[in-house]
Order: sequence, then structure tokens, then C-alpha cells
Amino acid sequence: PLGVPGSKAALPVVASLRTDGGTEGLIGKELGGCKILEFIGRGAMGTVYRARHVALDKLVAVKAVPRSAGNQQMIMRYIREARSLAKLEHKNIVHVYNVGSAEGVCFIVMQYIQGRPLGRLMRDATGVLARDALHIVREIAHGLADAILTLERLF
Repeated sequence: PLGVPGSKAALPVVASLRTDGGTEGLIGKELGGCKILEFIGRGAMGTVYRARHVALDKLVAVKAVPRSAGNQQMIMRYIREARSLAKLEHKNIVHVYNVGSAEGVCFIVMQYIQGRPLGRLMRDATGVLARDALHIVREIAHGLADAILTLERLF
């Protein structure tokens, strides 16, 4: 996981999350073999929750979007996103464990990374040193470069 050298904060390389909702009420329920524990954030493509994968006894992140939130084309894009991410294996890119649909909700089960989201770190950046910012940018670039090379080979 991406982090600032010498700090305990791991930073997931994901975009800021915003959506109009539609998956509220999932906390405490099971979705795709994962017990939903708490809300993490919202994005254009869904709501993200911290969850426990029941069979693996492991903390995961579950990104959920209601099927009613968009048309079939959007749902297919969501599934393509999950399948593309699942092909990537890099320390700076979250790992995808599962994708599916249940209870009227499409979901992606992925690696959970403890820490502050990158956007929040940048907003609170008053104490971020230039060398720490450079390290973060370098780590993001390594992950993106690997993703581009991998996806170019596959498609």
C-alpha cells in the first residue's frame, strides 16, 4: 500500500467517492459473502463500505451500486471496471477479490487499506513535506505505469 515513508498511514490509490446513494441500509447485512460493517465514502460509481469477508475472516472494502441507479450500460461498465482491476497486480493498486450482484445491488469486493484517503491527505497537506509529496506522486506513477502496461497487453 502507498504511504508516506516513516508514517503509519497507508493510502489507497482510488478516486474521491461521491454518489446519490441507494445502497444505504446495507450496514449489518451480508453482500457477496461479506458482512457490511461501516460506511467509508461515496463516488460517481458507488458507495464504499468496510466489511468482513466471512469465509476468509478478512477485512475488505465493498463498493456497491444499486442496479436501479443507472441503465444496463452503466452496470456493464461497472463490471468491466472490476474485471480490469482484477487483472492488475501491483503494490500500489487495490486488489479485487470478487464482483457480483445480489439483493438488487451490484458490488465489487476489494482490498481494504487502513489509512486516510489521498484526497483528505492533500486537503490537510499543511504539514506534508515536499519529499513526502514527491514520494506519493512517484508511487502513484509506478502503479499507473504498471496498470497501463498490463491493460495494453491484455486489450
